[in-house]
Amino acid sequence: MEKTILQRFLSLFSRTTYTITPESFKEQFDGVNLESFREVKVRNPMNEYSPLVYKANQLKKIVVVDENTHRIILDNSPKLETRFTLKDGKRTTFYFDTIALENGFLIGQKSRMIPIAGKVEFDRIQKIEIQNGGKQYKYY
Repeated sequence: MEKTILQRFLSLFSRTTYTITPESFKEQFDGVNLESFREVKVRNPMNEYSPLVYKANQLKKIVVVDENTHRIILDNSPKLETRFTLKDGKRTTFYFDTIALENGFLIGQKSRMIPIAGKVEFDRIQKIEIQNGGKQYKYY
């Protein structure tokens, strides 16, 4: 019984991580390029009177797999974070709604507060994980 209580308590603070194969990711991001981005406003958790404004991809949903290999459909959200593990073991993380696929490269933003862009050659990606970062971002 103590173990069950502990598991429930820990589940309140854990973030579910989903995976997606690079092939499926590429397929679902077909046509998602920087030209298709639109300006969005997001609630700023640091200052509710000054929303964050940036350009975001218009992908509505993404199909991922949970730890039990069940297919799950996630809605695009400013809370989603995407971690890419490269074949050399290095990792990089982008906010999901800022990701585009351009000429064999994945482009995305690493931060909401400071516009730090990142770029990764898509063929170097070995593993992709997506999770709700738990931050208080939401679209207006």
